[in-house]
Amino acid sequence: MARRTIEIQPGSSGEDCSLYGDAGSVNTAHPTGNLAIRGSSNKIHFLIRFPLTTIPDGAIIISANLKLYCTSHWAGQKLSIAPCSRAWTEAGATWNKYDGSNSWQTAGGLGANDKGSDFITNQEASLGWNTFALTAAIIKSWKTGTNNGLIGYYSSGGNSNNDDAFSSSDNATASIRPILEVTFDEPGGAFLLNFV
Repeated sequence: MARRTIEIQPGSSGEDCSLYGDAGSVNTAHPTGNLAIRGSSNKIHFLIRFPLTTIPDGAIIISANLKLYCTSHWAGQKLSIAPCSRAWTEAGATWNKYDGSNSWQTAGGLGANDKGSDFITNQEASLGWNTFALTAAIIKSWKTGTNNGLIGYYSSGGNSNNDDAFSSSDNATASIRPILEVTFDEPGGAFLLNFV
């Protein structure tokens, strides 16, 4: 059984967007090049989802990391990241609605029915690449069931009126777009015996 580590880094076909608290009905899934968090005034959250077609069916997931490239950061400002529970759409998600039609339980997507338990809690980013550990279980659940991706949001500290910004899948610099790194054991692994 072979163990592999792959990096999934979609381009403009990737799904991600920011949710702006001061523009509750505006969809921001356009090529701005950045995802953001901000709070407590004029809050901003972000959504992100990766395609998993390059992970073979039946693979045994070992570990996973979300890698985000931070382009601006305010000292002391921290974020949390959780699995999203809603079937959001990139073209429809806003602060008020997750698909253009249906409302979040709590505007901004942090209600008990909107997200699961945090993977990352109150963690400060730094400029450049940041690695956030996910769980093998969530990747498996996305692969075999429903993939609603992740929601990131401001949790504490820093200057609550300024953004922490991360490169999105629409960033003009392809090398700093979001990455999902997954380590897995390939399915099968049986020996092939040849008889003469």
